[in-house]
Amino acid sequence: MSKKNLAVVEPLESRQLLSVSAFEVGAQGILEATVVVKHQPHLIVVKQTNDRTTVNAAVGQTIQIQLHGNPSTGYEWSIHHLNGTSAVTSGAVVYQQDPAPSGMVGVGGIYYATFKAGVPGKTTITMVYQRPWEAAPIQTFRVTVNVVG
Repeated sequence: MSKKNLAVVEPLESRQLLSVSAFEVGAQGILEATVVVKHQPHLIVVKQTNDRTTVNAAVGQTIQIQLHGNPSTGYEWSIHHLNGTSAVTSGAVVYQQDPAPSGMVGVGGIYYATFKAGVPGKTTITMVYQRPWEAAPIQTFRVTVNVVG
């Protein structure tokens, strides 16, 4: 049997991470694993209920906007405008489908947009839910991030 270290981090909830730090492998697979659940104090989760509000963040914190949507309808959430330079985007908007029975199509899910609080000040983030080929969104989401030193 050999012990190996594994650097796997998998999201569980908005403020928890599952970290498998070590496991023991035998002839029948993994025999023993060390699992640690860690809190993410630097993650601020912003949901649709936070539309048109202000959230406070410290420099270095991560802000994750989570918005419900369904790309099978042609609609998608995208970043429309950032007004300010205190919070910057940390990559593309990512979609994750909700759990569904095998073969089921047209299931909605969550769009994730991640930002980093960089310098003190305010940034207003505006996101739109629209079909890329249409001029007007059917929904707009706006949140102001107040970054403090």
